[in-house]
Amino acid sequence: MSSGYEFVGGGTRDLAWINSTGHRNQIRMLIESATQQKSNPTLCVLGAGACNDLDLPSLLGIFSQITLVDLDGESVQRALEKRQLAPSNQISLVSDLDVSGVYALLKQYGEHPSAELLAKIKRVVTDVKLSDLQQYDVIVSTCMLSQLQNHVFENCQNDDESLAELLALTRRRHLQLLVEHTNPGGSAILVTDVTSSEALPELAGDSFEVSESSWQKIVQGNHFHGMSPLGINRDFDHDEQLQRLTEKTMTSRPWIWNATERLYACIAYYMSVKK
Repeated sequence: MSSGYEFVGGGTRDLAWINSTGHRNQIRMLIESATQQKSNPTLCVLGAGACNDLDLPSLLGIFSQITLVDLDGESVQRALEKRQLAPSNQISLVSDLDVSGVYALLKQYGEHPSAELLAKIKRVVTDVKLSDLQQYDVIVSTCMLSQLQNHVFENCQNDDESLAELLALTRRRHLQLLVEHTNPGGSAILVTDVTSSEALPELAGDSFEVSESSWQKIVQGNHFHGMSPLGINRDFDHDEQLQRLTEKTMTSRPWIWNATERLYACIAYYMSVKK
């Protein structure tokens, strides 16, 4: 398939892009493996951001349509311009989309907490819909969930009970939304960072793959708020909607993303949606 895009290599020679090469290749391979030789497949990327983890030229040669989603649409636009990708009708941007539905409400709660506002946040998180999005053959969330969880933590950290509940609700609903916006027979992929070298300095001594000793420390609790691998596994095992809509789930081996300022331990969860 002709991508309809012109890629000029000189536009990508920045440090963040270069350091993200292994991480970007890992995500590309995950996405490519999910296409299952579909005819004219479509792709949606949640949390596209600066696109350092997306090999867009390669993906544009596979997918007939790519939708890039981010709360900061200007960041995505700058990324496309920086990589000198000439736009066509093959790629679309969905900007200013809060996939949690409560970004502004959480900031409000952090400044002026109240039981009424907290109850509203819980209702919105549980029922949020993404009407700006369609269904896609492949949908991938790229290191977005940890950012959503961090926003929850920053604004609810003084209420331990509510914090734990909101983190669990946000994570579970994000997984559900991925599946809901996947075509029958398609694939949903959660790519997420679970901790950083700031919290786990041992990552600096690992190769591209996270070592077993480092991973055990993550599983035992050295992870971002609401990003417990065991908690994510429980969501797959016990959430009725995920059980009803997916026929199988798989987990990748964890790897390291060199994000220049620090290293991140990442892992991917693959969901095959029932036909």
